[in-house]
Amino acid sequence: VRRRPEPAPGADDPVWGGVYHGPREYAKTLPDQTAVVLSTEDARVTPVLAFVERFMTLPGGGYAASVRGEVDLPDGRIEEGSSYFLKDDAGRRLSGLPVVDRRLFAGPNADMARAILLSRIATGAQKAHARRTLDFIWTRLVRDGHVLHSAEGLHDWPGDQWSVIEAELAAGRPERARKVFARQDTPALRALGPNPYLSALRKRLARN
Repeated sequence: VRRRPEPAPGADDPVWGGVYHGPREYAKTLPDQTAVVLSTEDARVTPVLAFVERFMTLPGGGYAASVRGEVDLPDGRIEEGSSYFLKDDAGRRLSGLPVVDRRLFAGPNADMARAILLSRIATGAQKAHARRTLDFIWTRLVRDGHVLHSAEGLHDWPGDQWSVIEAELAAGRPERARKVFARQDTPALRALGPNPYLSALRKRLARN
C-alpha cells in the first residue's frame, strides 16, 4: 500500500548542501532530500536540512517541489548544471540563482515533515516549520478526511493519504491520522486480503 522513499541517486552539493537528482541531473527534488533526511548518515543529513531550510522552505508552511538544475543567464542563455554547480557560492550568485518550483504537493510535503520530526539532528526551527507544513496541508488540502494532492484540487493519489497519516502520527496528532485512515479503510481495501502494513497501522492508531 505504501512505498517508502528510495535512496537518492545523486551526489551531494558541497557548496549549498542538498543532493542532486542523478549523476548528470542537477535538479534537487523534495523527495530526494527527504530520502537523505530519513537516512542514518548524519554527515549528509545536516547540509541537506540546511539546504531545504534555505532554498525550499515556503512562508507559512510547506516545501517547494524542486530547485532547477540549470540557470537562466541575464543574456538569455542557459548555463547547464554541469558548469554552474562547479562554482563557489559567489560564482553561482554572480550567474543568478536557479528557479525554484514553489508548487506544494501534499504527499512529498508530508514525507519531508515526517522525516524532520523524526530526525535526531533537525533544529527546533526546522521541526516547527514541519508542524506548520502539516497544519497547512490539514487546513488547505484535506477535505472530510480526504487528502488532495495539491491546491489545484487533484485527488485520488493513495500515496498522499498514507504520507499524511504517517506524518500526523510522527507529529503526535493521531486524531488527524485516524480521520484520514477512516476514509481509506474501506471494504474494498479489506477485500484485498491481509496486509502487514495496514495491520500494524491499525494497531498503532488504536494505541494512540
